[in-house]
Amino acid sequence: MIFSHQVRKTPDAVQVLLSGEIDLAVKKELHDVLHDVVAASPTVTEVDLREVTFLDCTGIGELVGAYLDARRRGQILIVTRPQAFVREVLDLVNTLTLLTSRPAALVGGDVQTRAPSPCP
Repeated sequence: MIFSHQVRKTPDAVQVLLSGEIDLAVKKELHDVLHDVVAASPTVTEVDLREVTFLDCTGIGELVGAYLDARRRGQILIVTRPQAFVREVLDLVNTLTLLTSRPAALVGGDVQTRAPSPCP
């Protein structure tokens, strides 16, 4: 399945709906989409993965990078609705809780400035 995305604004958040395969071939497109949304400074960005059929470490790296960028800006980025396969991959590289949990409060100074690499 070919990668695609949609961006929707709601009263509470900006939703980024991703679908298809997320791998090295679409890294730049995914980066650009997530960067543009976070740069627009929404309070909350929800990245919906329910239609993602494949996710590799380059895609996870982009999600973590966007999460950290949002936190540095005092925003929330949260991954929602990952399929079981995607959930397992995120858990395997120890990013599931980071990406799918809403933070109780934003503390800009406590955020790392570099994303950990999910690739071995």
